[in-house]
Amino acid sequence: MSKVIQRLGLPLENVTNVTAQRLTELMARVYQEQMAPALKEVDLNPTSWKTLMMFFKAEGEPLNPSDLATITGESRTNMTRICDELVARGFITRFPSQDDRRRIDLKMSEAGAEMIRKTAPDLRKHLEPVHSALTEEEKKLLIALLKKQLASMLD
Repeated sequence: MSKVIQRLGLPLENVTNVTAQRLTELMARVYQEQMAPALKEVDLNPTSWKTLMMFFKAEGEPLNPSDLATITGESRTNMTRICDELVARGFITRFPSQDDRRRIDLKMSEAGAEMIRKTAPDLRKHLEPVHSALTEEEKKLLIALLKKQLASMLD
C-alpha cells in the first residue's frame, strides 16, 4: 500500500487513511455477500432488504421515496424502482400524503412485516461469523468510531 501512496506522491501518513477506507469498503461488500444467500431464498437483494427494514423500524409511520433515497444513499430513481418492486410484492403500500398532495407516502404492510420477521433469523445466522469476530466492547468502540467518521462526512 505504501508503494501506491508514494507513486501517487502523497505523504506516507495517508497509508492509514487509505487502508481504513479500503477496509470499510471491503466490509460493506462482505456484509452484502454474507446476506445474499439468505435474501436470495426470499427473492430479495440487500438494498431491498435495507429499504424494507427502514419501514419496519418506522413502526407504521409513513416514509417517502425521496427520504429513503437520502437515508440509503441510493438515487431517487433507484429508490423509486425498489419501492415499486416492494409495492408489487405487497410488502409496502402507496398512498397520497396527508401533508402534501403532490407527494406519495409509503407504509409497510403486514406481509412486509412478516417477511422481516421470517428472514431476520436466517440473516443473523449468515452474519454470525462476522459478528462473533469482535467482543461486545470492541463492537461498541467500532460503532462509536464509525458514527464519528460518518458525522464528519455529513457536516
